Amino acid sequence: MEFSKLHPTVNFIYFTAVIYFSVFLTHPVILSVSLVAAFICSLISQGAKKTLAGLALILPTAIAAAVLNVMFNHRGVTVIAYLSGGNAVTLEALMFSFAAAAMIAAVLWWFGTLGKVMTSDKVMYLFGKILPSLSLAFSMLLSLFPKLKNRFSEVKNAQQALGRNTNSVKGVAEVLSAVVTHMLESTQDTADSMKARGYGRGKRTNYSNFIPSVRDYISGAYLLILWGYLLSNTTLLKYEFYPQMQNIGISAREISLYAAFLLIAVFPIITELTEAVKWKYLKSKI
Repeated sequence: MEFSKLHPTVNFIYFTAVIYFSVFLTHPVILSVSLVAAFICSLISQGAKKTLAGLALILPTAIAAAVLNVMFNHRGVTVIAYLSGGNAVTLEALMFSFAAAAMIAAVLWWFGTLGKVMTSDKVMYLFGKILPSLSLAFSMLLSLFPKLKNRFSEVKNAQQALGRNTNSVKGVAEVLSAVVTHMLESTQDTADSMKARGYGRGKRTNYSNFIPSVRDYISGAYLLILWGYLLSNTTLLKYEFYPQMQNIGISAREISLYAAFLLIAVFPIITELTEAVKWKYLKSKI
């Protein structure tokens, strides 16, 4: 993914912006843009197979949140049905459920892309001097899940080669036991190695090969200007579902805010398309 080649600071600004606005703004336009952009970015960074496989987690989570909200939230003035217990199902609660489901799905896809782009060395570069212990723990956590997944596959294949049934409850438990044991031993080895090298003692030095380029400065300024414009006008992006859904604003200023968030959300897509066009142009010159 071309976006991952940008400076870690640019990557961090981008993900902070899109996740912040996706979580704290329930505006239908913002959530719709965030959901679609998150899905496309996930396709680019993780591929179609992993993105669609992630739906197995995202869809049940989003649907469960929506159903629970409709069942227990009866606010709103537009009644569309009644439950068996006599509680009302309102249009406002239903639409808020859709918004909550979209927010959960978008954020999960954003974090999936973040895990691919913000590698452990980038996390250490950004926060190693400020929060050395926390940044180390977070960088190790980012690499933990892929390692566990690969280790689980290795152990499962080894067990199957020995003729054991790994699809039963007992078989899965044995594989998980071997994976967890290996993880604990590896963690202890890492801790001993870091202690032997004097980690945490005295002043630390840092090495990094992340050197900002002109493209990084332009990209950072692009994101910060748009982010600042949105933050200074967040009151116009506050959307209320209760007691009655408000109309979506279509004034020139509100449309400019939608456009600003769109330009932030699709930034990795723009970067990818620009590089593809550039590469195609250079190939045509050969």
